[in-house]
Amino acid sequence: MARGFSCGGVRFEPREAVSITAPYAECIAPADSPVVASVAFEFLTDPAIATRRDRAIRYRWEDERLTVSAPSAQIDLVRVGRDRFEGTVRQAPGMETRWLGATACAVSSIMGGVTLHATAVEYEGRAVLFVGPSGA
Repeated sequence: MARGFSCGGVRFEPREAVSITAPYAECIAPADSPVVASVAFEFLTDPAIATRRDRAIRYRWEDERLTVSAPSAQIDLVRVGRDRFEGTVRQAPGMETRWLGATACAVSSIMGGVTLHATAVEYEGRAVLFVGPSGA
């Protein structure tokens, strides 16, 4: 159970402890890692979200409000400071961390960041980054 953690360059601060499941458990960084923004949120389980037919992930940024709609989650955040957001994460039962990647990507983008689907290795003291579509 995590109370505060970083993922994708964003610090997440749940109001109560949340379970971080695979594959996101491998991507969690210490809470004090450098980040572009922080997100304080309340986590709610919403059975109605499980009945969605739309499989797309959609982001909407308007009037300092961010909405992320994903197949198994609805994230509603409001900017409360230059690099701080607060709101709710409503998730279908049994899908506790599916919202994490989509939210980190959206917040990072708003803050001027770029999200890459990639992996990296160290070779002779330097980093080599492999970028490609999911499943590549």
